[in-house]
Order: sequence, then structure tokens, then C-alpha cells
Amino acid sequence: MKKLIFLVAIQIAFLSHSFSQSRNVEWEKTYKQWDLSIFTDMVESDNSGYAILGSVKNNNTLEPYLIFLNEFGELVWEKIFNTTANMYPKCIVKCGKSGYMLAGLVKPDQEPEKIFMIKTNTTGDELWRKEYKNEGHCLEGKMILLKDHNFLMAGTIQPEEGNQFIKLIKIDSVGNIVWENTFQDKELVSCKSIKQLNDGTLVLAQEVVMPGKNNSDIQVTHINESGEVIWNSRIPGKDSKSWPECICPSEDNCLYIAGWHGIAFNDINSENPIIDYDLFVCKMDQNGKLLWTKNFDSEGSEGGNNISSGGDGTFWVAGKKETSFTGKIGPWILHLDNDGKIIEDISIPFHFNNDQAVKIINTSDGGFIVIGPGNQPEENSRAFAWVIKYAAL
Repeated sequence: MKKLIFLVAIQIAFLSHSFSQSRNVEWEKTYKQWDLSIFTDMVESDNSGYAILGSVKNNNTLEPYLIFLNEFGELVWEKIFNTTANMYPKCIVKCGKSGYMLAGLVKPDQEPEKIFMIKTNTTGDELWRKEYKNEGHCLEGKMILLKDHNFLMAGTIQPEEGNQFIKLIKIDSVGNIVWENTFQDKELVSCKSIKQLNDGTLVLAQEVVMPGKNNSDIQVTHINESGEVIWNSRIPGKDSKSWPECICPSEDNCLYIAGWHGIAFNDINSENPIIDYDLFVCKMDQNGKLLWTKNFDSEGSEGGNNISSGGDGTFWVAGKKETSFTGKIGPWILHLDNDGKIIEDISIPFHFNNDQAVKIINTSDGGFIVIGPGNQPEENSRAFAWVIKYAAL
């Protein structure tokens, strides 16, 4: 009897501990007042708040939308940047105390696609706007603020069929192009993410495809500040389709990469391969040596869109779960230790088709904040922007 009571006490203590470790939602906001609204990127401000970038559909035109929420999720200000052509915001960068830089794509009806940059002050008022020729997908790898206060865009250009390579564009603080650099391989390379390291060098995460093939590998390239390659590290996706969505430096001077890894049920190089995707995470050392890889599989397809380092050796991955059997599952968040073991697994009920978590950042109070749903297919008219703030444990 004493033994039974002891075991019950242990079980109660375990359940109590598990419950106390559950992650609470501090606040949640949705934005449904337009025909369509999305969030794509965000930054934490120095004055206890969050600047969040997205777009809204006004009069059948997508226009950039920037809001600022305080630490309690209350709207401090919002700005809509008027345009006559659809604009697709990709990223926001905090420019110290001078405001924010927004970047994305503008797609006029009868003209080639262009890159736009919008500089704002600290309250979101537009200071200037510039557009640049876009030869391909030069914002696919996003834009970052460099340590010299200039900006670097990374992406992919394809000047002709079967010839595709990486392009870097450095732009100064007033929107002038400083330099452009390209590098290519015999294979088709697409840049997906770029980050600057503490020593000023840069790392790019890319998808590599052999011409005429459906399978793909993940490649990480380390370059200097002038865009010259220091090393390449390849993660083969044998008979699979793999690509990164985000690369993030870790506290121990290594690199985390998150993305998608798909295994085909039929011939992957057939015209219509049937592929089941897993969320893929790996860790590399500072010389490009692969330390470990993890595939996180659920009941259907999963993938990772963004990584945020936790500041304590752990890190967060934001993505989504989906399956062809039961429909969309919804946004997905994983908290992992530095060996890739799961600490927390958080599923968010989906709001609409193609809903997903696209950006996650750790907050200065020990919690984290996540946004969605990211850019949507043009035929999806039901999407609305959302943001959720989770408390510290």
C-alpha cells in the first residue's frame, strides 16, 4: 500500500511539473479588416515593442503594411504605403535609431518585376522609396543590415534557361548601389537565406539542383565581405528534394540550418513525383563540417521556415505541419537543444489554407513572438495576418 501511494505521489508530481512547464500565450492579435492581410517579417524594437511588416489588399491592390505593437500587444501606430501595383514585402531591418528599412518586390501589370526599398523613420513615416531592376529572385535570400550600416540583398538570377547563379547587391544607407557580385556553378543554385557573422563574413544557405533533375541538395557557402567564396559545404539529398529556408549563427560559433527534406514515394525524377516532406534541421561548425542532422516527421508533410537562437544554447524553429490525408494542420513551433533534441513542441490550430509560422524571435523578457502566414498564393483570398506572444516559462 505504501509503495502504491509512493508511486501515485511520483506520478502526481510528474504531471504537476509537466503542467507547470507548459508555455502560456500572453496575447494574440489577428487583422481581418481587409480583404486579405499577411505578415512576413518582424524585428524587436529597443523601446519594448515589435515592428511587424506585411501587406494588405486595398481596392484589389496589395500594399505594404507596417505596424508597431507595444510589449502588451497594443497597437501604437500603423502605416499603409500606397501603390498602384501589387507590392510583396519580404523583410524589415531595424536601422539603429534612424528607423526601419523595408524591402520587397513590386509587380506592375505590364512591366518587369522590380525590387523596392522604403526607408521610414522610427514611427513608420516614409522618408524615401526606390526601385531597382530585378533580373530574377534577388530578394529570395532576404536583406540584412551589415556592420558597416550598408545593406546586402542576396538571391538568384537566371539570365537564360539552364544558367542560374547567386547574385549579391550591396546598397548604402540612402539607397545607392555600392557593388554587385555574382558567382555560379555548373548546377542550378538558389539562395534562400543570408546572415552576417561576428567577424564580418557572411554565410548563405542555398538549394542546389542538377539540370533536368527534381532532386536537390542543401549547400552552405561562407564568403568574405566582398562576396568572395571562403568555403562551400554540401549536404547531399540523395534521391530526395531538400532545401533550406533559414540559416542562423549559434552561441557556440556554429550554424543552424532549417528547411524541408522530402522523400519521393515514386521516381523522384519523374514528371510528377509524390513527395512526403519532413522538417529538416542541421548544425555545422564554423568550417562547414556537418555535426548532426535531424528530420522531424509527423502524420504528414512538415517544414521549417525560420530559426531563432535562444541565447542559452537552445534555439527555436518556426514552420508548419500539413498532410494530404486530413488537410492542413497549421503553424508549428519547435524548441530544440544544441543537439537537436526537442524541449517543447507547440502546434497552433490553422486559421485558413496555407497558414504557417514564418518568423519567430526570442524576446528580451524570456518569451518569444511568432507571426504568420507569410506571402500567400494569389488565388488564396481568405488569409489574414496574425501574431502570438508566448510568455517565458
